[in-house]
Amino acid sequence: MLFHEAAQDYLAIRRNRVTPQTAKDQRWLLEHLKPVHDVPVAELDAPRLLQALRKIELVGSNATAHRACTLAGGVIRYALAAGIRTAPDPVPGLKTILVRPKTTNRAAITDPRRFGALLRSIRDDLTPSPVRDALMILPHVFVRPVELRGMRWSELRLEHGEWHIPAGRMKMRRPFVKFLSAPVVEMLREIDGRESSGVGDGYVFPGRDRGSISENIMGIALQRLFYSPQEHTPHGFRASASTMLHEAGCEHSVIEAALAHSRGDVYNRAEHVAAQKALHDRWSAMIQEMMAE
Repeated sequence: MLFHEAAQDYLAIRRNRVTPQTAKDQRWLLEHLKPVHDVPVAELDAPRLLQALRKIELVGSNATAHRACTLAGGVIRYALAAGIRTAPDPVPGLKTILVRPKTTNRAAITDPRRFGALLRSIRDDLTPSPVRDALMILPHVFVRPVELRGMRWSELRLEHGEWHIPAGRMKMRRPFVKFLSAPVVEMLREIDGRESSGVGDGYVFPGRDRGSISENIMGIALQRLFYSPQEHTPHGFRASASTMLHEAGCEHSVIEAALAHSRGDVYNRAEHVAAQKALHDRWSAMIQEMMAE
């Protein structure tokens, strides 16, 4: 079996375990491994795989080279488990040879005055649209953009102030309940009334072709407001919330649970719900104060 054929089998097995965006990324990474597509997976060795990865590095894509190496390792481990290959996996050794990609934090505004100005720009300067709606709500809920983009009406329990995010859209691959403050519930009800779309399984922030708004559109909207990716990104709302909530004296474990960094197992159910609701109510109140300045 050729490497490319084994890769197709491996990706097919994983299709239901990853998000659609991750599946798309993996197919894109597989294209970067084209030089070894026609090599039998049983015979793919470190020198040939390294040669393919070096070609990716030569165009300055060190992070892509590491990700492609990880994908190749998954294919090889699949081949080993399936009995298609007996030679050891060369990937762990290769990762020490590849150029280490630079890691950067997602840009975020954490100064209250500048943050308030950003939020006022979103409210006042963007054309009413699903993108503007999403950017109005994202600061309050501070989830990952991919989680927000996929929000469906069927996931919302507005009467309880809850949003039930399925495991498939969460980074940690487990279901997550995001507690919604009163201002967020009010904004969602307003969207529902305006769009008459809060029925069934439709997207709260619809895009084209019956899907949700696209991956990059929120970032593009921020750039139109003259906030560059080096200053603030949609993902940066998580850092903004975390920083300012910590500075306000909120409990670290409660903030981490709200960011879906931990299970919140330190609480029993009642204590966890109370702590999360109080945190989100306080953060939305802080947002409203910053926007009023």
